[in-house]
Amino acid sequence: MNGTSKKLIGFALIIALGIFATPATAETEPPGGGNSGIAGVWLAMNTRNPGAFDHIIFYEDGTFRFLIPAQGLYEFDKEQDRINNQGSNVWGAYTFDGSTGTWKYDSAKAESKITPEKNGGLNLGSSYTTFYRCHSVDGYRFDGSYTSNGDTSNPDLSKPGEKAVIRFKSDGTFIDEGLFARIYQWLGSSIGKTKEDYTPGSGTYELKDFSLILRYSDGRTIQTCFTFGMGPNSNDASGYVLIDNRAVLWKMP
Repeated sequence: MNGTSKKLIGFALIIALGIFATPATAETEPPGGGNSGIAGVWLAMNTRNPGAFDHIIFYEDGTFRFLIPAQGLYEFDKEQDRINNQGSNVWGAYTFDGSTGTWKYDSAKAESKITPEKNGGLNLGSSYTTFYRCHSVDGYRFDGSYTSNGDTSNPDLSKPGEKAVIRFKSDGTFIDEGLFARIYQWLGSSIGKTKEDYTPGSGTYELKDFSLILRYSDGRTIQTCFTFGMGPNSNDASGYVLIDNRAVLWKMP
């Protein structure tokens, strides 16, 4: 993939923004497999907005949520979120018998088919590309630097001062050199009140329930959804990762 294509993905916006839910009851990652066989978090390329992505979460109880919440699933209040999104194309119901099924938004009349593909993906209809199951991120430790800049060799990323770079160590610590300050300048803040909430800093990180939790040494906490890259065998952060439902972070050389 060339630098231009990477930049298109790296600066992609998903049309429907996730909303941070105020935790009330903990609702964690849906278990993979189970009675439905497809319960879990799935990821596909967005056909309506090239370079962007779609997530869908299938729950064991036969419900689904389209788009992963911006904060991820750690302490996600599922029931309150359903109330907040009544009448919108976010929540719905599905059936699946192991070989075929259907899914439909609560606010829609027409159903769409669920068809498994040979490579482990799911076909959810002609409006979407293949969805692939997202592997668990629980307890994962990074070892490297990441940027939202599609050109990871850009010399500006090595200059002193604020820049769109975050560096992780396998000991559970990180240094944010300005990644979140830069991201929220052009995305608009969906998880805070002011730019000052996203000033550079350092601290410790944790990955749990498809959430990246950054605890800064000055007392701030940033929590954002997190999944590995797309594909049937994407189970690490060696290439790129997705945060905040619409931003791609590329691993730097």
